Amino acid sequence: MGLCEIIRGGVPIDSSMSSTSDYPVKNKVVNEAINSAKTTLQNNINNVVQSGSNSNGSFVKYDDGTMICYKHVNVTVSVTNTWGTLYESPAFSLGNFPASFTAAPVISATVSTTKSLSAGFSGWLEGVFASTASFVGQTYILRPTSAANVPYTIDIIAIGKWK
Repeated sequence: MGLCEIIRGGVPIDSSMSSTSDYPVKNKVVNEAINSAKTTLQNNINNVVQSGSNSNGSFVKYDDGTMICYKHVNVTVSVTNTWGTLYESPAFSLGNFPASFTAAPVISATVSTTKSLSAGFSGWLEGVFASTASFVGQTYILRPTSAANVPYTIDIIAIGKWK
């Protein structure tokens, strides 16, 4: 049974049901939470004041001052510097945000590679540092084995204030 079915009291999703009041949910708290989440989502979608993209990524600005930026950074780095029992790349820049925040935002970044994991091309980010309101920051890639010229994609999401 999926989560949606559990929330709906074990009843499978039926596309003819038009609102959460149509679901046979016996728990009033769960029903109120579903309605609250639905209202919040609708309000946030309606409160987008600007969105756009440029060579630095994409952004969405909300009327409450919240901004979400996201971007992909493609790099090819050598991860050959010994760091304890691991290897790390030199520090490299993640560039600028597509729009500036009022202060350094909260940043989430993940790393992936187009190379086969069976070939040992996995890696991890050490973290993002030296971030500002307009600059994403810098990072290092760590891996368990030394490797030269490995292509990686860093996916970044930042959330902060634009006003």
